[in-house]
Amino acid sequence: MDKRLNRPSPPSSATGYPVGHKKKGNDGNMWKIVLNKNGVKRWNKINTRRKKRSRKSRRIKRKSHKKKINMEKNINKYENIDKISIKNFKGLWKPPTKPINKMARTELIKEIKSFRDAWQKYNTFAFLDQDTERLNKEDLNGLKKLLKYNYSDENKKLAAETLHLI
Repeated sequence: MDKRLNRPSPPSSATGYPVGHKKKGNDGNMWKIVLNKNGVKRWNKINTRRKKRSRKSRRIKRKSHKKKINMEKNINKYENIDKISIKNFKGLWKPPTKPINKMARTELIKEIKSFRDAWQKYNTFAFLDQDTERLNKEDLNGLKKLLKYNYSDENKKLAAETLHLI
């Protein structure tokens, strides 16, 4: 068989081997014999690159360090709540997704229920004023007032205090 050392594929001709035969090429990669569209055997490089790792395995596990807020001397703990970039209030408070006036009745009730359920996880008292039956009977303005409070800064401060963030 003819030896060709100046090419990346194996030095011997593909015609001397059966289809599917694998051999190491001059470039160090593995090559396999395939038929082209005319039925002629030829060397085809086998992709031997490693698979990319998934994002999950690439992600560096970092320890989550909670920032400890140092309350010094006579600083009122409620004054600094707007300066703190707390991202997770665990559903006790969140910024509005859209203006309250543009929300439909079902959206208002859904949002109020999500706040109510989050608060009930941290408090033992029942939210009688936000019972599902009462919410369904409440007029639109009453629902807007309830939701307005849930989005308020006062509720944000209360949420931060409940979660011991301040």
